[in-house]
Amino acid sequence: CRKLRMERRGAWLGVWVKSGADRSGVRGRRVVCEMGMMKESSLPGHAWPLRARTEVKYPLQKNIVRFVMGHPRKNVPCVQLRDSDAAEFAIVVEAGAMSECIAIRDGFCEEWIDVEYEDIEQLEIMFRVQKSGVEIGRLAILGTDLRERQGSLRKPLMENIVIGYLTIDYLVVTNLPAAAMARVEDGISNVRPPRFVGHRGSGAKGTSPYMENTVLSFINATRTADVTHVELDVQLTRDGVPVIFHDFHVPLKMKDEKPSCMVPICSMTSQQFIDLDQAVLSADDTSYLSDDDSSSRPRTSDRATFQKPRARVELGGPVKDLMPRLADICNECPVEVGLMIELKYPTAEYLEECKIHYPNRNLFADRVLETVLETEGNSRRSIIFLSFDADLAMIFRAKQSRYPVYFLSEEYGDNSGDPTTEYHDWRSIRAENAVDFAKAASLHGNVFFVDVLLQKPYLAERAHQNGLFLMTYGKANSNTAIVEKQLKLKVDGVIADNVNLLTTELLGTEANESEEEKTTKSSSDTPTSDILTKRSTSKASSVTSLNEVESGSSPPAPGESMTA
Repeated sequence: CRKLRMERRGAWLGVWVKSGADRSGVRGRRVVCEMGMMKESSLPGHAWPLRARTEVKYPLQKNIVRFVMGHPRKNVPCVQLRDSDAAEFAIVVEAGAMSECIAIRDGFCEEWIDVEYEDIEQLEIMFRVQKSGVEIGRLAILGTDLRERQGSLRKPLMENIVIGYLTIDYLVVTNLPAAAMARVEDGISNVRPPRFVGHRGSGAKGTSPYMENTVLSFINATRTADVTHVELDVQLTRDGVPVIFHDFHVPLKMKDEKPSCMVPICSMTSQQFIDLDQAVLSADDTSYLSDDDSSSRPRTSDRATFQKPRARVELGGPVKDLMPRLADICNECPVEVGLMIELKYPTAEYLEECKIHYPNRNLFADRVLETVLETEGNSRRSIIFLSFDADLAMIFRAKQSRYPVYFLSEEYGDNSGDPTTEYHDWRSIRAENAVDFAKAASLHGNVFFVDVLLQKPYLAERAHQNGLFLMTYGKANSNTAIVEKQLKLKVDGVIADNVNLLTTELLGTEANESEEEKTTKSSSDTPTSDILTKRSTSKASSVTSLNEVESGSSPPAPGESMTA
């Protein structure tokens, strides 16, 4: 060992071992010890491939399998030989008429490969491993090996005998069902990103009198001409219906006030979700953090649900509304209300920790896109998709070319490149990597936590130089001084709580409310049923989209929209 470093984190003891390449080609491992037991933990020690070897046109007309040589998430090299320490190889990938030769250096490849297919049952891909120009082993992968649609394979390399193993990471991307594909229009629906976006509508819990992620909250947030979009969180229920909710679990409040039970959204049917009592609880509250967690880093509720709840807080403010499905939002919100739809998908670590089963990414994408495309008014609505999940963002980009797709970074300012973070996707835990990945995957922009951008202001220029739009989110975006700093950096848009107050202070505008909106705002004790009867007549039509590109005008460049 060249270096040994030990660090204590709670009851765990992490030992970092950094050595030269061993026979497997692994350059570093993390071994975690607890009560005498040992296991190997994920170490994001190698960057994900950032360019494609084969060219595929979007939207997909055929299904594809995307192969990554090795397993970057686990830092497992592509080729592991039994009696050789070599770390450089060439692999010839053959599938039908396609034949590509890729170079493997230090156990990994800088490119991914897309293989098109029509019937996965008939798919056969041959991998031939060469060393110094001589074939040393080969293996075949069949479509039946890819039944999980995503994962990693470790197969024996054969040359009369087993000489080693080949590890690949794969992702199956299917094209949209024919009915949905027929409704997809060519060309991006809205080039320019929104300047100001309401976070979960009028704001997350504790920042607005309106219940978050509801129709009322969305209409209230966009009552001024300066706020054209709202951000909302979408998940799938057990019967495959997209619903609007932020947390992966719903803490249900019991009648006897005893500790509540955590019910996964994906285990409910859509009707069970709609019928939930309004007194649901949010894991956003800091009381959900354990006593030994003194971190000041903002923790999302997805992480907070790991902790045992010690206090319970009702979701949203005094003005309640029904918990909506995505279809309800598309049908009830005026088309002038633009939607930034965050695609919520648990990480592999979260799924393993919580022992829940989540629908695969292709089904998730198909259900959301079908719901959006089935609503007639959405053809005139500005819609943007965004996600922390790199593979899901890539799938949404591949399935359609109508709506922009943005990639959210998991970096929060104090976990930069920290391998001990609970998220091990190297594409998202560093903002720089998120920019590179968004460019490689032909995405349209990035969304960063605002503190990260303030610490690394060069990220704005880096994103714009790569042809990407840049937006930010975070509690600090409610501060006008912070937003003004971002204006100087030419940030294209901000997602903020209480966005109406922000625009009023920043731009000196006043809310143009109708008498009905004023009545709704002042009547926080009005029954929900009375409010719901009024929202169809709310003056949301006064919202004028700042993001419409005039006919015949050229698309704006990244960095121009906030200062226009």
